[in-house]
Amino acid sequence: MFDIFKWKRFRLFATFGLILTFLISCTTPSPLNLNTQEIKFWTIQLQPQFTNYFNQLITDFETDNPGLSV
Repeated sequence: MFDIFKWKRFRLFATFGLILTFLISCTTPSPLNLNTQEIKFWTIQLQPQFTNYFNQLITDFETDNPGLSV
């Protein structure tokens, strides 16, 4: 008798979990932001020697990807 009660409870929670998973996954996606997106670029102790290199790299990246800014 106790085993039947355990299985009924298990099926109840499993069904509830599946329904909850379905409801969460069926949300509408947020609209795309078509404005310029910003990327933050962090470096550690590269400032004096590699400043010109990274500035050129960032300029090239922004030229190749017009919707992104660094």
